[in-house]
Amino acid sequence: MKGVNEKFNISERAFQGMTNLQFLKFQGGNNTIDLPCGLEYMSRNLRLLQWSFFPMSCLPPIFNSGLLIEIELRHSKLDKLWEGIEPLPNLKWMDLSSSQNLKELPDLSTATNLLELDLRDCSSLVKLPSTIGYTKNLQKLNLCGCSSLISLPSFIGTSTNLQILNLRGCSSLVELPSFYGNFINLSELNLSGLSSLVELSSFDGNFINLRTLNLSRLSSLVELPSFVGNFINLRTLSLSRLLNLVELPSFVGNATNLEMLDLSYCSSLVELPFSIGNLQKLQTLSLYGCSKLEFLPTDINLESLDILELTNCLLFKFFPDISTNLRTLNLRGTAIEEVPSSIESWSRLNDLRMTYSVKLKECPHAFDVITELDVDDKGIQELPPWINRFSRLKSLKLIRCKKLVSLPQIPDATHNIVAEDCESLETLDCSFQNPNISLNFAKCFKLNQEARDLIIRTRTSEYAVLPGGEVPSYFTHRATTGDSLTVKLNEKPLPTSMRFKACILLVNESDDETCFHVYVTCQKTNKLLYGLFKEHLYIFEVEMDVTTSELIFEFKVRQDDWAIGQCNWKIGQCGVIQLL
Repeated sequence: MKGVNEKFNISERAFQGMTNLQFLKFQGGNNTIDLPCGLEYMSRNLRLLQWSFFPMSCLPPIFNSGLLIEIELRHSKLDKLWEGIEPLPNLKWMDLSSSQNLKELPDLSTATNLLELDLRDCSSLVKLPSTIGYTKNLQKLNLCGCSSLISLPSFIGTSTNLQILNLRGCSSLVELPSFYGNFINLSELNLSGLSSLVELSSFDGNFINLRTLNLSRLSSLVELPSFVGNFINLRTLSLSRLLNLVELPSFVGNATNLEMLDLSYCSSLVELPFSIGNLQKLQTLSLYGCSKLEFLPTDINLESLDILELTNCLLFKFFPDISTNLRTLNLRGTAIEEVPSSIESWSRLNDLRMTYSVKLKECPHAFDVITELDVDDKGIQELPPWINRFSRLKSLKLIRCKKLVSLPQIPDATHNIVAEDCESLETLDCSFQNPNISLNFAKCFKLNQEARDLIIRTRTSEYAVLPGGEVPSYFTHRATTGDSLTVKLNEKPLPTSMRFKACILLVNESDDETCFHVYVTCQKTNKLLYGLFKEHLYIFEVEMDVTTSELIFEFKVRQDDWAIGQCNWKIGQCGVIQLL
Protein backbone atom coordinates (compact mmCIF):
# COMPACT_ATOMS: atom_id res chain seq x y z
CA MET A 1 0.00 0.00 0.00
CA LYS A 2 1.46 3.33 -1.06
CA GLY A 3 0.61 6.91 -0.14
CA VAL A 4 -1.70 6.10 2.79
CA ASN A 5 -2.93 9.41 4.24
CA GLU A 6 -5.99 8.56 6.33
CA LYS A 7 -5.69 6.62 9.58
CA PHE A 8 -6.97 3.07 9.67
CA ASN A 9 -6.50 -0.01 11.83
CA ILE A 10 -5.25 -3.39 10.70
CA SER A 11 -6.72 -6.51 12.28
CA GLU A 12 -4.44 -8.95 14.04
CA ARG A 13 -5.63 -11.58 11.53
CA ALA A 14 -5.21 -9.39 8.44
CA PHE A 15 -2.51 -11.57 6.88
CA GLN A 16 -3.98 -14.92 7.90
CA GLY A 17 -4.32 -17.12 4.84
CA MET A 18 -1.63 -15.22 2.92
CA THR A 19 0.76 -18.12 3.25
CA ASN A 20 2.63 -17.31 0.05
CA LEU A 21 3.05 -13.58 0.73
CA GLN A 22 6.60 -12.60 -0.21
CA PHE A 23 6.52 -8.80 -0.51
CA LEU A 24 4.85 -6.55 2.06
CA LYS A 25 4.97 -2.77 1.56
CA PHE A 26 3.27 -0.04 3.57
CA GLN A 27 4.19 3.55 2.74
CA GLY A 28 2.21 6.09 4.70
CA GLY A 29 2.61 8.97 7.07
CA ASN A 30 2.99 9.05 10.82
CA ASN A 31 0.08 7.51 12.76
CA THR A 32 -1.80 6.51 9.59
CA ILE A 33 -1.64 2.73 10.16
CA ASP A 34 -2.18 1.08 13.54
CA LEU A 35 -2.10 -2.48 14.87
CA PRO A 36 -4.21 -2.15 18.03
CA CYS A 37 -4.12 -5.89 18.75
CA GLY A 38 -0.77 -6.71 17.22
CA LEU A 39 -0.39 -9.44 14.60
CA GLU A 40 -1.20 -13.12 14.96
CA TYR A 41 0.17 -14.26 11.61
CA MET A 42 2.92 -13.32 9.17
CA SER A 43 3.89 -15.32 6.09
CA ARG A 44 6.94 -17.53 6.52
CA ASN A 45 7.83 -16.85 2.88
CA LEU A 46 8.36 -13.13 3.34
CA ARG A 47 11.32 -11.79 1.35
CA LEU A 48 10.69 -8.05 1.64
CA LEU A 49 9.31 -6.17 4.64
CA GLN A 50 8.93 -2.46 3.95
CA TRP A 51 6.76 -0.54 6.41
CA SER A 52 7.23 3.18 7.02
CA PHE A 53 6.19 4.33 10.51
CA PHE A 54 5.77 0.74 11.76
CA PRO A 55 3.57 1.23 14.87
CA MET A 56 4.76 -1.55 17.21
CA SER A 57 7.68 -1.44 19.65
CA CYS A 58 8.84 -4.93 18.63
CA LEU A 59 8.19 -7.25 15.71
CA PRO A 60 5.60 -9.91 16.65
CA PRO A 61 6.93 -13.28 17.88
CA ILE A 62 5.30 -15.04 14.93
CA PHE A 63 7.69 -13.17 12.66
CA ASN A 64 9.93 -15.47 10.59
CA SER A 65 13.14 -14.00 9.23
CA GLY A 66 14.66 -16.99 7.47
CA LEU A 67 13.97 -15.92 3.88
CA LEU A 68 14.11 -12.16 4.36
CA ILE A 69 16.33 -10.29 1.93
CA GLU A 70 15.38 -6.73 2.87
CA ILE A 71 14.01 -5.07 6.01
CA GLU A 72 13.02 -1.42 5.69
CA LEU A 73 11.28 0.02 8.76
CA ARG A 74 12.01 3.74 8.56
CA HIS A 75 10.48 6.07 11.17
CA SER A 76 9.28 3.08 13.16
CA LYS A 77 8.30 3.03 16.84
CA LEU A 78 10.53 0.03 17.47
CA ASP A 79 12.72 0.00 20.55
CA LYS A 80 14.08 -3.38 19.47
CA LEU A 81 13.49 -5.74 16.56
CA TRP A 82 13.06 -9.05 18.33
CA GLU A 83 14.22 -11.13 21.27
CA GLY A 84 17.00 -13.69 20.92
CA ILE A 85 18.69 -14.86 17.75
CA GLU A 86 16.89 -15.06 14.40
CA PRO A 87 18.26 -16.81 11.31
CA LEU A 88 19.21 -14.12 8.77
CA PRO A 89 21.25 -15.97 6.12
CA ASN A 90 19.63 -14.16 3.17
CA LEU A 91 19.40 -10.65 4.62
CA LYS A 92 21.25 -8.11 2.48
CA TRP A 93 19.67 -4.76 3.32
CA MET A 94 18.46 -3.43 6.67
CA ASP A 95 17.13 0.13 6.98
CA LEU A 96 15.84 1.28 10.39
CA SER A 97 16.61 4.95 9.84
CA SER A 98 14.79 7.59 11.93
CA SER A 99 13.52 4.97 14.39
CA GLN A 100 14.09 7.30 17.30
CA ASN A 101 13.04 4.85 20.03
CA LEU A 102 15.42 2.11 18.91
CA LYS A 103 17.81 1.37 21.77
CA GLU A 104 19.50 -1.81 20.60
CA LEU A 105 20.05 -4.07 17.63
CA PRO A 106 19.52 -7.82 17.78
CA ASP A 107 22.24 -10.43 17.51
CA LEU A 108 23.54 -10.24 13.93
CA SER A 109 25.75 -13.32 14.01
CA THR A 110 23.62 -15.03 11.34
CA ALA A 111 23.51 -11.99 8.99
CA THR A 112 26.66 -13.05 7.18
CA ASN A 113 25.48 -11.68 3.82
CA LEU A 114 24.39 -8.25 5.03
CA LEU A 115 25.57 -5.56 2.59
CA GLU A 116 23.97 -2.35 3.88
CA LEU A 117 22.94 -1.26 7.38
CA ASP A 118 21.23 2.13 7.66
CA LEU A 119 20.67 3.37 11.22
CA ARG A 120 20.65 7.06 10.37
CA ASP A 121 18.96 9.27 13.01
CA CYS A 122 18.35 6.43 15.46
CA SER A 123 18.96 8.92 18.23
CA SER A 124 18.36 6.50 21.15
CA LEU A 125 20.77 3.82 19.95
CA VAL A 126 23.56 3.47 22.53
CA LYS A 127 25.73 0.72 21.07
CA LEU A 128 26.07 -1.83 18.31
CA PRO A 129 26.17 -5.55 19.09
CA SER A 130 29.59 -7.17 19.05
CA THR A 131 28.14 -9.76 16.68
CA ILE A 132 28.20 -7.15 13.92
CA GLY A 133 31.67 -8.59 13.39
CA TYR A 134 30.05 -11.52 11.60
CA THR A 135 28.79 -9.20 8.84
CA LYS A 136 32.09 -9.42 7.01
CA ASN A 137 30.50 -8.51 3.67
CA LEU A 138 29.12 -5.22 4.97
CA GLN A 139 29.67 -2.46 2.39
CA LYS A 140 27.71 0.51 3.71
CA LEU A 141 27.22 1.48 7.36
CA ASN A 142 25.28 4.67 8.03
CA LEU A 143 25.19 5.86 11.65
CA CYS A 144 24.63 9.53 10.83
CA GLY A 145 22.77 11.31 13.65
CA CYS A 146 23.07 8.47 16.19
CA SER A 147 23.66 11.05 18.88
CA SER A 148 23.50 8.61 21.84
CA LEU A 149 26.00 6.13 20.42
CA ILE A 150 28.94 6.04 22.85
CA SER A 151 31.19 3.35 21.36
CA LEU A 152 31.87 1.29 18.26
CA PRO A 153 32.94 -2.36 18.17
CA SER A 154 36.55 -2.91 17.15
CA PHE A 155 35.32 -4.82 14.09
CA ILE A 156 34.65 -1.49 12.35
CA GLY A 157 38.38 -0.84 12.22
CA THR A 158 39.06 -4.08 10.35
CA SER A 159 36.01 -4.26 8.09
CA THR A 160 37.92 -4.14 4.84
CA ASN A 161 34.85 -4.61 2.62
CA LEU A 162 33.36 -1.31 3.78
CA GLN A 163 32.78 1.17 0.96
CA ILE A 164 30.97 3.91 2.89
CA LEU A 165 31.18 4.66 6.63
CA ASN A 166 29.09 7.60 7.84
CA LEU A 167 29.43 8.65 11.49
CA ARG A 168 28.30 12.23 10.98
CA GLY A 169 26.74 13.74 14.11
CA CYS A 170 27.55 10.86 16.47
CA SER A 171 28.13 13.51 19.09
CA SER A 172 28.52 11.12 22.07
CA LEU A 173 31.33 9.04 20.57
CA VAL A 174 34.42 9.52 22.72
CA GLU A 175 36.81 7.40 20.67
CA LEU A 176 37.06 5.48 17.44
CA PRO A 177 38.59 2.07 16.91
CA SER A 178 41.96 2.01 15.17
CA PHE A 179 41.72 1.40 11.46
CA TYR A 180 44.28 -0.97 10.01
CA GLY A 181 44.35 -3.34 7.07
CA ASN A 182 43.70 -3.31 3.37
CA PHE A 183 40.84 -0.78 3.02
CA ILE A 184 40.98 -0.68 -0.76
CA ASN A 185 37.16 -0.65 -0.99
CA LEU A 186 36.58 2.36 1.27
CA SER A 187 35.60 5.35 -0.86
CA GLU A 188 33.75 7.61 1.60
CA LEU A 189 34.47 8.34 5.28
CA ASN A 190 32.41 10.91 7.18
CA LEU A 191 33.52 11.76 10.72
CA SER A 192 32.00 15.24 10.94
CA GLY A 193 30.36 16.49 14.12
CA LEU A 194 32.00 14.03 16.53
CA SER A 195 32.06 16.76 19.16
CA SER A 196 32.99 14.46 22.09
CA LEU A 197 35.92 12.85 20.29
CA VAL A 198 39.15 13.45 22.23
CA GLU A 199 41.47 12.52 19.37
CA LEU A 200 41.39 10.79 16.02
CA SER A 201 42.47 7.18 16.04
CA SER A 202 45.23 5.95 13.77
CA PHE A 203 44.52 5.01 10.17
CA ASP A 204 47.28 2.56 9.32
CA GLY A 205 46.63 0.70 6.11
CA ASN A 206 45.87 0.95 2.43
CA PHE A 207 43.26 3.64 1.73
CA ILE A 208 44.20 4.01 -1.92
CA ASN A 209 40.58 4.44 -3.13
CA LEU A 210 39.34 6.84 -0.46
CA ARG A 211 37.69 9.64 -2.42
CA THR A 212 35.72 11.61 0.18
CA LEU A 213 36.87 12.51 3.70
CA ASN A 214 34.82 14.73 6.02
CA LEU A 215 36.43 15.90 9.27
CA SER A 216 34.22 18.96 9.75
CA ARG A 217 33.11 20.20 13.18
CA LEU A 218 35.69 18.23 15.18
CA SER A 219 35.96 20.78 17.96
CA SER A 220 38.96 19.15 19.63
CA LEU A 221 41.08 19.02 16.48
CA VAL A 222 43.95 21.52 16.75
CA GLU A 223 46.04 20.17 13.90
CA LEU A 224 45.40 17.84 11.02
CA PRO A 225 46.78 14.33 11.76
CA SER A 226 49.66 13.26 9.54
CA PHE A 227 47.88 10.16 8.21
CA VAL A 228 45.66 12.45 6.11
CA GLY A 229 48.74 12.98 3.96
CA ASN A 230 48.56 9.31 2.98
CA PHE A 231 45.13 9.69 1.36
CA ILE A 232 46.65 10.74 -1.93
CA ASN A 233 43.63 9.95 -4.12
CA LEU A 234 41.12 12.12 -2.27
CA ARG A 235 38.69 14.06 -4.44
CA THR A 236 36.82 15.87 -1.64
CA LEU A 237 38.26 17.01 1.71
CA SER A 238 35.89 18.79 4.12
CA LEU A 239 37.51 20.52 7.10
CA SER A 240 34.89 23.18 7.81
CA ARG A 241 34.33 24.56 11.33
CA LEU A 242 37.64 23.31 12.75
CA LEU A 243 37.65 26.31 15.06
CA ASN A 244 41.09 25.63 16.57
CA LEU A 245 42.94 24.88 13.34
CA VAL A 246 45.63 27.56 12.94
CA GLU A 247 47.43 26.25 9.88
CA LEU A 248 46.98 23.71 7.15
CA PRO A 249 49.94 21.31 7.01
CA SER A 250 52.01 21.12 3.85
CA PHE A 251 51.20 17.42 3.34
CA VAL A 252 47.77 18.45 2.06
CA GLY A 253 49.65 19.10 -1.16
CA ASN A 254 50.15 15.32 -1.48
CA ALA A 255 46.50 14.89 -2.46
CA THR A 256 47.18 15.91 -6.04
CA ASN A 257 43.82 14.54 -7.25
CA LEU A 258 41.84 16.77 -4.88
CA GLU A 259 38.92 18.56 -6.55
CA MET A 260 37.16 20.20 -3.59
CA LEU A 261 38.70 21.61 -0.39
CA ASP A 262 36.31 23.06 2.19
CA LEU A 263 37.88 25.14 4.98
CA SER A 264 34.84 27.33 5.65
CA TYR A 265 34.49 28.77 9.16
CA CYS A 266 38.00 27.74 10.23
CA SER A 267 38.06 30.96 12.21
CA SER A 268 41.60 30.52 13.60
CA LEU A 269 43.21 29.72 10.25
CA VAL A 270 45.92 32.26 9.46
CA GLU A 271 47.47 31.00 6.23
CA LEU A 272 47.58 28.24 3.65
CA PRO A 273 50.79 26.37 2.76
CA PHE A 274 52.63 27.05 -0.48
CA SER A 275 52.22 23.33 -1.29
CA ILE A 276 48.60 24.04 -2.16
CA GLY A 277 50.06 24.90 -5.54
CA ASN A 278 50.39 21.14 -6.14
CA LEU A 279 46.61 20.80 -6.28
CA GLN A 280 46.32 21.35 -10.01
CA LYS A 281 43.02 19.43 -10.20
CA LEU A 282 41.37 21.53 -7.48
CA GLN A 283 38.07 22.97 -8.73
CA THR A 284 36.52 24.47 -5.58
CA LEU A 285 38.26 26.14 -2.64
CA SER A 286 35.98 27.45 0.12
CA LEU A 287 37.40 29.72 2.82
CA TYR A 288 34.05 31.22 3.81
CA GLY A 289 34.22 32.82 7.27
CA CYS A 290 37.98 32.34 7.80
CA SER A 291 38.04 35.62 9.67
CA LYS A 292 41.79 35.63 10.48
CA LEU A 293 43.01 34.79 6.99
CA GLU A 294 44.82 37.76 5.44
CA PHE A 295 46.27 36.43 2.19
CA LEU A 296 46.79 33.41 -0.04
CA PRO A 297 50.05 32.05 -1.44
CA THR A 298 51.26 33.98 -4.49
CA ASP A 299 53.03 32.95 -7.67
CA ILE A 300 50.92 29.83 -8.08
CA ASN A 301 48.24 29.24 -10.67
CA LEU A 302 45.70 26.54 -9.88
CA GLU A 303 44.74 25.83 -13.46
CA SER A 304 41.54 23.88 -12.71
CA LEU A 305 40.18 26.18 -10.00
CA ASP A 306 36.62 27.23 -10.90
CA ILE A 307 35.29 28.59 -7.61
CA LEU A 308 37.08 30.56 -4.90
CA GLU A 309 34.92 31.43 -1.88
CA LEU A 310 36.31 34.15 0.43
CA THR A 311 33.07 35.57 1.85
CA ASN A 312 33.50 37.10 5.32
CA CYS A 313 37.29 36.75 5.36
CA LEU A 314 37.26 40.05 7.20
CA LEU A 315 41.03 40.71 7.19
CA PHE A 316 41.59 39.78 3.56
CA LYS A 317 42.85 42.97 1.87
CA PHE A 318 44.62 41.95 -1.31
CA PHE A 319 42.96 40.71 -4.46
CA PRO A 320 43.72 36.96 -4.68
CA ASP A 321 46.25 35.94 -7.29
CA ILE A 322 45.89 32.18 -7.07
CA SER A 323 44.30 31.35 -10.42
CA THR A 324 43.56 33.20 -13.63
CA ASN A 325 41.07 30.54 -14.69
CA LEU A 326 38.38 31.24 -12.10
CA ARG A 327 34.74 31.27 -13.10
CA THR A 328 33.32 32.37 -9.72
CA LEU A 329 35.07 34.61 -7.19
CA ASN A 330 33.21 35.61 -4.02
CA LEU A 331 34.79 38.52 -2.13
CA ARG A 332 31.76 39.74 -0.16
CA GLY A 333 32.60 40.70 3.41
CA THR A 334 36.34 41.08 2.75
CA ALA A 335 38.47 44.21 3.10
CA ILE A 336 39.12 44.27 -0.66
CA GLU A 337 38.05 47.59 -2.16
CA GLU A 338 39.62 47.56 -5.62
CA VAL A 339 39.87 45.23 -8.59
CA PRO A 340 43.15 45.10 -10.54
CA SER A 341 43.08 45.75 -14.27
CA SER A 342 44.70 42.35 -14.84
CA ILE A 343 41.27 40.83 -14.30
CA GLU A 344 40.54 41.70 -17.92
CA SER A 345 42.75 38.77 -18.92
CA TRP A 346 40.74 36.33 -16.77
CA SER A 347 38.76 35.09 -19.73
CA ARG A 348 36.69 32.52 -17.80
CA LEU A 349 35.56 34.81 -14.96
CA ASN A 350 31.82 35.40 -15.23
CA ASP A 351 30.76 35.73 -11.60
CA LEU A 352 32.41 38.28 -9.28
CA ARG A 353 30.68 39.03 -5.97
CA MET A 354 31.87 41.99 -3.93
CA THR A 355 31.04 44.42 -1.13
CA TYR A 356 30.41 48.00 -2.20
CA SER A 357 33.25 50.50 -1.98
CA VAL A 358 33.48 54.01 -3.44
CA LYS A 359 36.83 52.95 -4.89
CA LEU A 360 35.02 50.62 -7.28
CA LYS A 361 34.27 53.70 -9.36
CA GLU A 362 37.94 53.66 -10.33
CA CYS A 363 37.68 50.07 -11.61
CA PRO A 364 35.52 50.27 -14.77
CA HIS A 365 37.26 47.13 -16.03
CA ALA A 366 35.23 45.24 -13.39
CA PHE A 367 31.84 46.72 -14.29
CA ASP A 368 31.03 43.93 -16.75
CA VAL A 369 32.11 41.18 -14.36
CA ILE A 370 30.52 42.07 -11.00
CA THR A 371 27.35 40.00 -10.61
CA GLU A 372 26.52 40.50 -6.92
CA LEU A 373 27.02 43.59 -4.80
CA ASP A 374 26.45 43.87 -1.05
CA VAL A 375 26.09 47.33 0.46
CA ASP A 376 26.53 47.39 4.23
CA ASP A 377 27.48 51.06 4.66
CA LYS A 378 25.37 52.30 7.57
CA GLY A 379 26.01 55.94 6.62
CA ILE A 380 25.30 55.82 2.89
CA GLN A 381 22.40 58.06 1.83
CA GLU A 382 22.25 57.26 -1.86
CA LEU A 383 23.86 54.88 -4.30
CA PRO A 384 26.02 56.46 -7.01
CA PRO A 385 24.58 56.41 -10.54
CA TRP A 386 27.57 54.47 -11.90
CA ILE A 387 26.08 51.35 -10.29
CA ASN A 388 23.81 51.24 -13.33
CA ARG A 389 26.86 50.51 -15.48
CA PHE A 390 27.25 47.08 -13.84
CA SER A 391 25.79 45.43 -16.91
CA ARG A 392 25.71 41.90 -15.45
CA LEU A 393 24.64 42.71 -11.90
CA LYS A 394 22.22 39.98 -10.84
CA SER A 395 21.82 40.67 -7.13
CA LEU A 396 21.89 43.92 -5.15
CA LYS A 397 21.67 43.65 -1.36
CA LEU A 398 21.20 46.74 0.81
CA ILE A 399 20.99 45.34 4.32
CA ARG A 400 20.26 47.76 7.17
CA CYS A 401 21.46 50.84 5.28
CA LYS A 402 19.71 52.98 7.86
CA LYS A 403 20.33 56.35 6.16
CA LEU A 404 19.65 55.34 2.56
CA VAL A 405 16.95 57.66 1.22
CA SER A 406 16.61 56.75 -2.44
CA LEU A 407 17.44 54.05 -4.94
CA PRO A 408 18.69 55.06 -8.43
CA GLN A 409 18.13 53.23 -11.69
CA ILE A 410 19.58 49.75 -11.50
CA PRO A 411 20.85 47.52 -14.32
CA ASP A 412 18.24 45.67 -16.35
CA ALA A 413 20.04 42.39 -15.63
CA THR A 414 19.31 42.60 -11.89
CA HIS A 415 16.80 39.96 -10.77
CA ASN A 416 17.17 40.15 -6.99
CA ILE A 417 16.92 43.31 -4.88
CA VAL A 418 17.07 43.08 -1.11
CA ALA A 419 16.65 46.38 0.74
CA GLU A 420 15.61 44.97 4.10
CA ASP A 421 15.51 47.31 7.10
CA CYS A 422 16.48 50.43 5.14
CA GLU A 423 14.38 52.48 7.52
CA SER A 424 14.92 55.87 5.81
CA LEU A 425 14.25 54.69 2.24
CA GLU A 426 11.53 56.84 0.67
CA THR A 427 11.87 56.99 -3.10
CA LEU A 428 12.65 54.56 -5.89
CA ASP A 429 13.99 56.59 -8.81
CA CYS A 430 14.03 53.55 -11.04
CA SER A 431 12.02 51.00 -12.92
CA PHE A 432 12.35 47.25 -12.70
CA GLN A 433 12.76 45.81 -16.19
CA ASN A 434 13.74 42.22 -15.46
CA PRO A 435 10.64 39.96 -15.64
CA ASN A 436 12.33 37.48 -13.30
CA ILE A 437 12.96 39.99 -10.53
CA SER A 438 12.24 39.47 -6.83
CA LEU A 439 11.87 42.47 -4.51
CA ASN A 440 12.43 42.59 -0.76
CA PHE A 441 11.63 45.92 0.88
CA ALA A 442 10.77 44.49 4.30
CA LYS A 443 10.83 46.99 7.18
CA CYS A 444 11.17 49.95 4.77
CA PHE A 445 8.41 51.83 6.55
CA LYS A 446 9.01 55.26 4.95
CA LEU A 447 8.42 54.24 1.34
CA ASN A 448 6.27 56.88 -0.36
CA GLN A 449 3.11 55.94 -2.24
CA GLU A 450 4.79 56.12 -5.64
CA ALA A 451 7.46 53.65 -4.50
CA ARG A 452 4.84 51.35 -3.00
CA ASP A 453 2.81 51.40 -6.21
CA LEU A 454 5.92 50.55 -8.25
CA ILE A 455 6.66 47.51 -6.09
CA ILE A 456 3.05 46.33 -6.11
CA ARG A 457 2.64 46.64 -9.89
CA THR A 458 5.98 45.12 -10.92
CA ARG A 459 5.76 41.66 -12.48
CA THR A 460 7.83 39.24 -10.39
CA SER A 461 8.65 35.61 -11.03
CA GLU A 462 9.27 34.99 -7.32
CA TYR A 463 7.63 37.46 -4.95
CA ALA A 464 7.74 41.00 -3.58
CA VAL A 465 7.46 42.02 0.07
CA LEU A 466 6.84 45.44 1.59
CA PRO A 467 5.24 46.87 4.75
CA GLY A 468 1.46 47.09 4.78
CA GLY A 469 -1.51 46.49 7.03
CA GLU A 470 -4.16 45.72 4.42
CA VAL A 471 -4.44 44.48 0.85
CA PRO A 472 -4.35 47.54 -1.47
CA SER A 473 -7.33 48.49 -3.63
CA TYR A 474 -5.20 47.79 -6.71
CA PHE A 475 -6.25 44.16 -6.22
CA THR A 476 -9.76 44.15 -7.66
CA HIS A 477 -10.94 41.10 -5.70
CA ARG A 478 -10.24 41.20 -1.97
CA ALA A 479 -11.13 39.33 1.20
CA THR A 480 -10.59 41.55 4.24
CA THR A 481 -10.58 38.53 6.52
CA GLY A 482 -9.60 34.95 5.88
CA ASP A 483 -7.62 33.03 3.32
CA SER A 484 -10.08 32.53 0.46
CA LEU A 485 -12.11 34.45 -2.09
CA THR A 486 -14.22 33.78 -5.19
CA VAL A 487 -13.90 35.44 -8.60
CA LYS A 488 -16.73 35.26 -11.14
CA LEU A 489 -15.61 35.08 -14.74
CA ASN A 490 -17.38 36.78 -17.63
CA GLU A 491 -15.11 35.55 -20.43
CA LYS A 492 -16.75 33.48 -23.15
CA PRO A 493 -15.58 31.02 -24.09
CA LEU A 494 -13.73 30.24 -20.88
CA PRO A 495 -9.97 29.83 -21.18
CA THR A 496 -8.35 26.68 -19.85
CA SER A 497 -6.17 28.65 -17.44
CA MET A 498 -5.63 32.21 -16.21
CA ARG A 499 -2.86 34.10 -14.41
CA PHE A 500 -3.42 36.44 -11.49
CA LYS A 501 -1.30 38.58 -9.25
CA ALA A 502 -2.04 37.73 -5.62
CA CYS A 503 -1.43 39.64 -2.40
CA ILE A 504 -1.58 38.18 1.09
CA LEU A 505 -1.20 39.63 4.57
CA LEU A 506 0.35 37.22 7.06
CA VAL A 507 -0.70 37.38 10.72
CA ASN A 508 0.76 35.73 13.78
CA GLU A 509 -0.48 35.98 17.35
CA SER A 510 2.52 34.19 18.84
CA ASP A 511 5.38 36.06 20.52
CA ASP A 512 7.65 33.04 20.37
CA GLU A 513 7.69 32.01 16.72
CA THR A 514 10.25 29.45 15.55
CA CYS A 515 8.99 29.29 11.97
CA PHE A 516 10.93 31.66 9.70
CA HIS A 517 9.87 30.47 6.27
CA VAL A 518 6.69 28.88 4.94
CA TYR A 519 5.16 27.63 1.73
CA VAL A 520 2.01 29.40 0.54
CA THR A 521 -0.07 27.33 -1.85
CA CYS A 522 -3.00 28.14 -4.10
CA GLN A 523 -4.15 25.44 -6.49
CA LYS A 524 -0.94 24.46 -8.34
CA THR A 525 1.09 27.48 -7.19
CA ASN A 526 3.56 26.80 -4.39
CA LYS A 527 5.62 29.80 -3.17
CA LEU A 528 8.40 29.59 -0.60
CA LEU A 529 8.47 32.78 1.49
CA TYR A 530 11.63 33.57 3.44
CA GLY A 531 11.91 36.03 6.32
CA LEU A 532 8.39 36.40 7.67
CA PHE A 533 7.10 39.68 9.09
CA LYS A 534 3.90 40.89 10.67
CA GLU A 535 2.17 43.85 9.00
CA HIS A 536 3.77 43.05 5.65
CA LEU A 537 2.35 42.28 2.21
CA TYR A 538 3.57 39.38 0.09
CA ILE A 539 2.84 39.62 -3.63
CA PHE A 540 3.28 36.85 -6.19
CA GLU A 541 1.68 35.39 -9.30
CA VAL A 542 -0.63 32.39 -9.37
CA GLU A 543 -1.89 30.28 -12.24
CA MET A 544 -5.41 28.88 -12.03
CA ASP A 545 -7.01 26.07 -14.00
CA VAL A 546 -10.43 27.16 -15.25
CA THR A 547 -13.21 24.57 -15.23
CA THR A 548 -16.25 26.72 -14.29
CA SER A 549 -17.22 30.39 -14.38
CA GLU A 550 -16.27 30.73 -10.71
CA LEU A 551 -12.68 30.59 -9.54
CA ILE A 552 -12.12 29.81 -5.88
CA PHE A 553 -8.80 31.01 -4.47
CA GLU A 554 -7.82 29.17 -1.30
CA PHE A 555 -4.46 30.23 0.10
CA LYS A 556 -2.86 27.82 2.56
CA VAL A 557 0.24 28.11 4.73
CA ARG A 558 2.32 25.00 5.32
CA GLN A 559 5.69 24.15 6.82
CA ASP A 560 8.42 21.91 5.53
CA ASP A 561 7.70 18.26 6.30
CA TRP A 562 10.85 18.14 8.44
CA ALA A 563 10.17 21.38 10.35
CA ILE A 564 10.29 21.26 14.15
CA GLY A 565 7.67 23.01 16.24
CA GLN A 566 4.31 24.49 15.40
CA CYS A 567 3.90 27.21 12.80
CA ASN A 568 1.57 30.00 13.91
CA TRP A 569 1.53 32.02 10.69
CA LYS A 570 -1.88 32.43 9.08
CA ILE A 571 -3.33 34.44 6.23
CA GLY A 572 -5.30 37.41 7.52
CA GLN A 573 -6.26 38.99 4.19
CA CYS A 574 -5.91 38.15 0.52
CA GLY A 575 -6.57 39.71 -2.85
CA VAL A 576 -6.05 39.06 -6.56
CA ILE A 577 -6.07 40.91 -9.87
CA GLN A 578 -6.16 39.28 -13.28
CA LEU A 579 -3.04 39.61 -15.41
CA LEU A 580 -3.58 40.36 -19.07
